[in-house]
Amino acid sequence: MRVGAWSELEWPMPGRISDMAPMDTALRELRAEIAKQTSHKVRKLRERAGLSQRRAGHLLGGGPRAFQKYETGQVEPSVAVLNLLTLIANDPSRLDELMSADMAERPAYPAFARAHSAAAAAAPSRRI
Repeated sequence: MRVGAWSELEWPMPGRISDMAPMDTALRELRAEIAKQTSHKVRKLRERAGLSQRRAGHLLGGGPRAFQKYETGQVEPSVAVLNLLTLIANDPSRLDELMSADMAERPAYPAFARAHSAAAAAAPSRRI
């Protein structure tokens, strides 16, 4: 044996790495079950709120495909998204608040706003 190498008898961990395979399998199965339950909950809450996947992604954040990914288990939604979705599903009048806030934040002329923000970003900043 070379200097500094561990023999199998001196390995500092209890058991061998191959003994961890059943625990890894169990952990993967548990994670898959949790993802399945979460994705089902997201879909149920979104439908109860009367939102399409695209609209929910726009209003609650994450983009147009976020809820598709949440509901298929590809991505786990944040606790904030789950809480917000729960609040909206329990009190749909809160959705009106989000929609009116969303409309207030949108510029009247989106093309002008994009061009203006691009020009502002390209301009050198002045510090006083």
